[in-house]
Amino acid sequence: VTAAFAGKPSLPSNQQTASMAAPSPTYSMTAQGNLARLDAAIPVQYGRMMAFPDLAAQPYAEYSGNEQYVYQLLELGMGYYEVEAIRIEDTPISSFPEIDYEIIEPGGSLTLFPANVTTSVEVAGQLAENGVWLGPYVANASGTTATSLAIDIVLPRGLFYANDSGGLATVAVYFTVEARLIDDDGVAIGSYFTLGNEGIMAGTSTPQRHTYRYPGLSGRYEVRLQRTSAPGGTSRYADDLNWAGLRAYLPETRTWPGQTLIAMRMRASNSLSSQATRKVNVIATRKLPVWDSAAGAWTSPQVTRLPAWAMADILRADYGGGLADARIGIDELVTLAATCAARGETFDARFDNVLTLWEALRKVGQSVRTRPYMQGGIVHFARDEAATVPVALFSMRNMVRGSFSVDYMMPTDETADSINVGYFDEDVWSMRRVAAALPGSASEVPLKVDLFGVTRFRHNPPRGRQ
Repeated sequence: VTAAFAGKPSLPSNQQTASMAAPSPTYSMTAQGNLARLDAAIPVQYGRMMAFPDLAAQPYAEYSGNEQYVYQLLELGMGYYEVEAIRIEDTPISSFPEIDYEIIEPGGSLTLFPANVTTSVEVAGQLAENGVWLGPYVANASGTTATSLAIDIVLPRGLFYANDSGGLATVAVYFTVEARLIDDDGVAIGSYFTLGNEGIMAGTSTPQRHTYRYPGLSGRYEVRLQRTSAPGGTSRYADDLNWAGLRAYLPETRTWPGQTLIAMRMRASNSLSSQATRKVNVIATRKLPVWDSAAGAWTSPQVTRLPAWAMADILRADYGGGLADARIGIDELVTLAATCAARGETFDARFDNVLTLWEALRKVGQSVRTRPYMQGGIVHFARDEAATVPVALFSMRNMVRGSFSVDYMMPTDETADSINVGYFDEDVWSMRRVAAALPGSASEVPLKVDLFGVTRFRHNPPRGRQ
């Protein structure tokens, strides 16, 4: 998996083509949500944006105190960010006391929970009966080493005996969990050993849910479970025992170099459904190095929405062009940054699908009428703006005979007579369109234009609204 743009202008690979066609979890309303976009680009954000971060690891759930907790690791994107808000749909995360989270900046460590966890799809609520083994089921994939195993047990009807007085008497159920080592081909290489002899005792009609974790292991395992206590056998008993889950906890060998992550621990409740846990979005502003002309060097990452520093990052970063400063028109970027700061022009966008580096530069520049161009191995930048140009008079006296010609282009029925502009509005975080036409225009043939990176109706707002 690579960052959103490649460092060399070239034709995209088949994988990149598929990624380009994939709907964006930020800009596509139908695709908005937290997804595991396998083989997709690592997002690169500039400016201030709302984004639905990708899943950086497979989410999993555990039970504690008869409550279900969901653990998920989200990838905000490359680089550093100032996080303004974390929300579930449109509701601030502060409204959900059942959620704990931590923001992990590049080079930081995840401390809230283990993230390298695999869940067996074979275990899915099988009913455990007395004297019959369920399984064995493989806990972790070939080539991996589990250091802990965990099982989930659910008693869906609660656990009780309805006595003659109309009350609920206490009942107990017991079960045994065993495991054995297997090789990468799934062949047993050891005998079964007991992970735990467990028991649950209660007198309630409330469903009971428990997780049992077994640490101190090392290897690939298959696990089986057997109920050792006999069922009640009559309708007065509620003592069904279901094996609901099997997980393996692996050593954390993965790294997320240069990326910001968000770890979340969520307790399921009436206000937090399983569907809502996949609707986490973040409003954040990117931090980027800025050129300090006085020092003649780049600063440490700081909050900025200026397009000049976004273009500099695309060219300089390891996930971008990796160019040396001598190959970048830094003085032109400094001038562009000053112009945009004075006019309040920003670039706020998220690259979450694959595109070439040069196309990324052009998208940033388009938002402020700037085009990159290569000259003498150096990337320069030219802004379309009012400028003084040389004036010369041409007549028949100083023109070569036969070199002058005039072509007239007249409007046709297909000539655009108005413009329809789309932008990603920062007030509602969705696409909005604005129609514009000259006085007297019939507006029958609009030209459709999308301004990527523009997030305000007034792109150069009055001072004080930057």
